[in-house]
Amino acid sequence: MRFRSRRYVCRFDVEMTVSEGVRDACILDVTEKGARAEGLAGLTKGEAVRFEVLGQPVAARVAWRRGEVTGLIFDAPITPRQLDTVRKPAFSGNARGRGKMSRHVHSFREIA
Repeated sequence: MRFRSRRYVCRFDVEMTVSEGVRDACILDVTEKGARAEGLAGLTKGEAVRFEVLGQPVAARVAWRRGEVTGLIFDAPITPRQLDTVRKPAFSGNARGRGKMSRHVHSFREIA
């Protein structure tokens, strides 16, 4: 029996290097093995992307795209420290930063 890794909802802004240059993107949720991101429209399945977390490079490939959201698979799992940095709590609220902290976590489910 295999289980999907726990996904942590987040809003982690990052500059991603893609084949045509650098793009501003936002990681929407993350596991140690991959992430969902916005800001990577136009990339194709299998295309390589790179970004940094804590000054360390993270290499990934596009796994899928649905509209504005792109699924990434990391070439190697990120470290627990990198995961903690990316998964910092997501905030909801107004532009002045007043809002409630969201600690939403997706639980795992069995994969057939």
